[in-house]
Amino acid sequence: MNIISESEKLGRMQDGISTILKLDDKQFDKVIERLSVDGQNLETFHFYYKNDGCEINSNPIQIGLEEENKDGKIIKRAYYANNSKMRLPVLFGHLKRLTAGFPENSRECERIYRLLEARDLEAYKNRYLKLNNGEERVVVDKAFEIISNPELLEKFLDFDNNKEEFVVGGKQLQSKQMLKVIGESFGAIGYSGSFMGDTSFYQDFYIPEMEQYENSVRKIYSSYNMDRYIDPKYEFRRSSFYETIIRKDDEPDFAINPELQASIMDEMPEDLSLEEQAIYIYCKLCKELTYDEGYMYKNKLNRERYDSIFSREYLESIKPRFKSYLL
Repeated sequence: MNIISESEKLGRMQDGISTILKLDDKQFDKVIERLSVDGQNLETFHFYYKNDGCEINSNPIQIGLEEENKDGKIIKRAYYANNSKMRLPVLFGHLKRLTAGFPENSRECERIYRLLEARDLEAYKNRYLKLNNGEERVVVDKAFEIISNPELLEKFLDFDNNKEEFVVGGKQLQSKQMLKVIGESFGAIGYSGSFMGDTSFYQDFYIPEMEQYENSVRKIYSSYNMDRYIDPKYEFRRSSFYETIIRKDDEPDFAINPELQASIMDEMPEDLSLEEQAIYIYCKLCKELTYDEGYMYKNKLNRERYDSIFSREYLESIKPRFKSYLL
């Protein structure tokens, strides 16, 4: 969405804002429509000098709301001046301050509030829900309530002893649900100390309380292992060593030794997803059991197909610190 400025560099933003506020109702409604979060691609504002050049010189320069095409021609513009692009939070911060200069019920004030609402926190929540099908609104709302309310934040940091604070509509919310929203929105903390989350959250939305939110999120990150929530992607690879996949029906009916089960399961966190549980159990088994890996490299196995021989007695005898010989 390109607003062409008629002033010099220092007046670029003010002139662009003035252009937006003076658009006729139809054009202004189009600005709001194009700022909406319905699509995955979010449009932002760019400001131009009146004499900025066009990438396609045969196309005329437009003043005001630039159309994507006109008379079958695509209108594009090059960025010849420094600071041609302006981050939306910076622009909307100026918009918010401008409200003090207009009467509360004025046309200009009403338009500024409409612009701000198009990219406020509620707009971000709507976009997050659109991109995360199946996510519940109450979970997203509660996640941002946690980082905006210091008292609730402290209770969240001691979640197990304050679960009653996170019951909504008679449903108990899990800590991992809120952590997922927070982790995906803010992302990891980089070497510079800044967050590296969803860039649209920082570039395309105006969140005046962002500094407060980030301080709260840092406290959460110091209390929870956020790796599983920031980028929850796991890759499973089928080993090329085996020629067959073992099915459940191929296994004998056996009971896992109680000592082994207790050793593996008793310390497993309760908030893990099924995928995370599988990884946790696998890693714990690797620590609790000793495998005769050398057996797998015998020349015989290099030449012949490997078949696993199941024995109920053998499987039920497996305990912690058990030495497993692959037969």
